[in-house]
Amino acid sequence: MEPHYVSRDAWKSLVHVCRRWRYIVFASPHYLNLRLHCTNKTPARKMLDVWPAFPIVVSCHNTNSSSPLRGVLNVIAALKCYDRVCEIDLSGTPDYLLKRFAALTIPFPVLTSLQLHSDEDWPLILPSSILGGFAPRLRSLWLSGIPCPAPRNLFLSCTGLATLRMENIPHTGCISPEDMATCLSALVKVEEVTLGFRRALLDDVLPWHQTSSNQHSPTCAVFPALTSLRFRGDCWYFEALISQMDVPLLNNFDISFFDLTLSHTPLLCELIGRIETFKGLHRAKLAFQDFVADITLSRQEQPADCKTLKLGIACRGPAQQLSSMTQICNSSLPPLSTLRHLYILDSYSLTGLPDEMDNARWLGLLLPFTSVENLHLSYKQAPYVTRALQALTGERIVQVLPALRTIFLHGSPLSGADPEVAGRFIAARQHFGRPVSVHYTDGIGW
Repeated sequence: MEPHYVSRDAWKSLVHVCRRWRYIVFASPHYLNLRLHCTNKTPARKMLDVWPAFPIVVSCHNTNSSSPLRGVLNVIAALKCYDRVCEIDLSGTPDYLLKRFAALTIPFPVLTSLQLHSDEDWPLILPSSILGGFAPRLRSLWLSGIPCPAPRNLFLSCTGLATLRMENIPHTGCISPEDMATCLSALVKVEEVTLGFRRALLDDVLPWHQTSSNQHSPTCAVFPALTSLRFRGDCWYFEALISQMDVPLLNNFDISFFDLTLSHTPLLCELIGRIETFKGLHRAKLAFQDFVADITLSRQEQPADCKTLKLGIACRGPAQQLSSMTQICNSSLPPLSTLRHLYILDSYSLTGLPDEMDNARWLGLLLPFTSVENLHLSYKQAPYVTRALQALTGERIVQVLPALRTIFLHGSPLSGADPEVAGRFIAARQHFGRPVSVHYTDGIGW
């Protein structure tokens, strides 16, 4: 039986049952994690006057109401109780509300979580006085679509930050990678960092694009607690950024580039090679989606393992996706000599190429996986991969996937995976003393 949803304000019903229950609830506010949830749809002033001085959670997600101004006033009234506000979530709200919040130069001494999201083409630029320069208990900061051209003052006010997410960063608020690394160095306790830029970033607005030295700075800032790093943007920016950073405990890496210049990422290759977690990798998953191709590597064979290495390139079309994936596997990753499982299980079919070109691209992609013993294919990808394997002749039959023992065909229907094609490849491998078997399954196996 699925658990029933429990309202975050369920405790309010309990205090109305009887005096004894009210006494019990009010006697343990910290243990029961009692919060007053103030939104744009709740009369904040009245609520704050009625209930005890519990910590306040402020949120505003949807301002499509008959009285948007009243909703904004409710949120502002709650925010003015700055010494009690512990969480702020202003997601999908108009910029005039964000401006009102940014204009509050008061400190938030008990604030632990802050989320600010903007979908505007000309979003609010956060001032240096945000949070009044004092948010010592802030643990989570999430900015989306909001430029922060001078985040150092903000970061210095929340040195206890554990999670930082700056996503969809507009080019109007972009700072140099060197300055970004310097600002991040103030976050000595940060464990997770996400930096994502808008696709509109162009080379002519990135002056550091052609000046990256691809060498580590002699004064790298050490991030002693950082375990997870996610990045989406230009590879030149990333190279310049990590040249200023030392991340000894990193074990979760998720990188997606806008361009195809992976040959210009020597520091990325070096960094991956130095991380102990990414040595002895067991599994690789190739993903072909509408606008991105990526590979995910994991050390453990359990699906729940969160220590992964993921690299992707924004691209579309079968030719570009196969070329991009081949480039990633050959130039940006450590030797793949420890992999045992290779998964190609996505629903997006790479169609549209002539058979000969398709086969050549697939075989080029499979060449680096010399230690893979188990090849897992979805029913949509199986026809193209098995057709490429069928095209092998002579000694190339054992040069591509030389350690292969088993092909797993996943999903239903399996009409795309021709048993005869697999059978001819199996017969050829048998002839060279490298037998391969085929298994069909309904599960995806990942």
